[in-house]
Amino acid sequence: MDTVTLSKVLDQAAGLPADEQEMLIEILQKRRAESWRRELAADVKQAKRELAAGKLKLEPHHAMKRRLRRSLKLGDN
Repeated sequence: MDTVTLSKVLDQAAGLPADEQEMLIEILQKRRAESWRRELAADVKQAKRELAAGKLKLEPHHAMKRRLRRSLKLGDN
């Protein structure tokens, strides 16, 4: 069985007519968006479980932003 590589896929896609290339782009973008939605939903479910188990604590957004800014400043040194 041949190994699929990005280079091979790109070469094959380049051989498609322009309208099919556009269709391929649209299909890939929609699939990627759906995959991202599934990943995000799984992350949210995990965070809810961790919150319910007491592993996470709620924090006001301004406190989170302040903590993030501090950590970024410390990382620049």
